[in-house]
Amino acid sequence: MNSPLGIARTAACLSLCFVLAGLQPARGQQDLISADSLFEAGRFAEAEKAYLKVPQADDFEKAVPFFKAIGQEAKAAQMESFRGLSPYRIEGPSAVSSLKFIVTDPLPVVEVRLNGGKKMNFFIDTGAGELIVDTAVAGEARLPVFGSETGTFAGGKRSGFELGRAEELALGDFTVRDMPVAIMPVRRFSGPVFGGLQVDGIIGTVLLYHFLPTLDYPGGRLVLRRRSPVGEAALEKDVQAGKCTTVPFWMAGDHYMVGWGSVNNGRPLLFFVDTGLAGSGFTCPESTIREAGIKLPEKPAGEGIGGGGKVQVFPFIVDELSFGGIRVTNVRGLYSGPLTIEDAFGFHIGGLISHGFLRPYAVTFDFGAMRIILEEPAARPAAGR
Repeated sequence: MNSPLGIARTAACLSLCFVLAGLQPARGQQDLISADSLFEAGRFAEAEKAYLKVPQADDFEKAVPFFKAIGQEAKAAQMESFRGLSPYRIEGPSAVSSLKFIVTDPLPVVEVRLNGGKKMNFFIDTGAGELIVDTAVAGEARLPVFGSETGTFAGGKRSGFELGRAEELALGDFTVRDMPVAIMPVRRFSGPVFGGLQVDGIIGTVLLYHFLPTLDYPGGRLVLRRRSPVGEAALEKDVQAGKCTTVPFWMAGDHYMVGWGSVNNGRPLLFFVDTGLAGSGFTCPESTIREAGIKLPEKPAGEGIGGGGKVQVFPFIVDELSFGGIRVTNVRGLYSGPLTIEDAFGFHIGGLISHGFLRPYAVTFDFGAMRIILEEPAARPAAGR
């Protein structure tokens, strides 16, 4: 299933894991087709209304026939394993919890506990979907495995991963219970990316959007608020107290946050907000390289490592990069080959903004109001608020 429509429908089914409730499969498929058609035409406001006709819930059982219909038997088995469970249950004594970054660069790393085990290091990457657990860690924790799939990663490289389930993840004062996980070799990033700091897993967007999360880069912490009136009020108080820029975004598939920006004062382009590009603030497809007049070196500067293995990297500088009302000059970029999501959803994605662009801000992802809030550090109240 390699066509843009096929990829888009697969991604849409991934997001349906979290919105299907009380619908018969035939009716759900009709709603999906209608909403997909609007989404692929770039008619986001109308598509949003169509998707919202489906009640929101983490009802994995009702997603099973959709995954079977598109031939994803392993995913269907993973979803079926949640029969009788309420996935992503959040437990904890407070409305807000803060986790200090062990390191902020090249990517933020926080300390977690998986299934009540020892402390481990997971890095945060909105380019990832579900929680990702290292293969060895999954074996030690005896996570159930339901099969494998193949994904496409940086540079167009393809690699396999397994689908499993975790009973609990401790994040600061919160414990998240019963969640799907992807299993792949994460510890291989420890040396080449994190300078020898062992990393055991990845916190992706799907887990984050069960909270009101803030990546507070200047403060060196991950702030998690409950998605509740109390958590929302706490967020709004912080927003009103600080100097913030708000950027609307839309969701493509289960974790692709896209919003409008531009490169070198060019035409508006949709950018994917992927915080996991270590050592860089931007990457883009060849079409954007040409359109923006970006000059690449004739030879690669070296090798990087992505989910599919090693890739050659060509560094470049963007004279001016904008996202919403934020404009940054002299942004470091890296080109590593085709951007596989460029036209995968039926509309054009012109690039990917990441760590180097977002690093000066406290970045909040408000998945209820579909907005990204970028707060300048000089205006923030002191840490520990």
